[in-house]
Amino acid sequence: MGLCQRIKTDRVLYDERVFLTDSEVIPLSVELASGSFINRDASSVDVAVVECDLVRRGDTITGATITLFIDKNVVVTQLDTLPSIPFEFSFQRTFPVSLAKIFDASIDPADAARAHCQIFGLTATDTLALSTDRTTISETLLVAVREPALPMARVGLLAARAGRAARGWLERSR
Repeated sequence: MGLCQRIKTDRVLYDERVFLTDSEVIPLSVELASGSFINRDASSVDVAVVECDLVRRGDTITGATITLFIDKNVVVTQLDTLPSIPFEFSFQRTFPVSLAKIFDASIDPADAARAHCQIFGLTATDTLALSTDRTTISETLLVAVREPALPMARVGLLAARAGRAARGWLERSR
């Protein structure tokens, strides 16, 4: 029987749900017919975490930097017998994140030195609009990063709530 010299465990030092937004106007390189529209049922967005790093000032954690890979597939449907046109946009985007409650967490400097960033789940909501002259697509992506202490059984419920909150936030910001 061997001896156990070290026992390790992961524990959550801090958790916070954050929202990341990315807005842009995308010029189209093709001419679209009058009456064309974005087919929301055929369009999709996929988001994956590439990297998450903590931002430190001395022994104190002050925030995080999250890099996401974003893959957008937008399908524009044209009227009559013209074919639908798929557009794919894939890119990485880095978001600086300030953690609003980090200073209230009272994290021990020794724990802060060993801490790392871990993301357990993402919810993405993409709002798309085709310009009236059909030369650009305006889009706003809202990504909700859920808190790690959240029980998995509640993820679906919170994802739906986050989607409603995201749509409300986007409508108020117009």
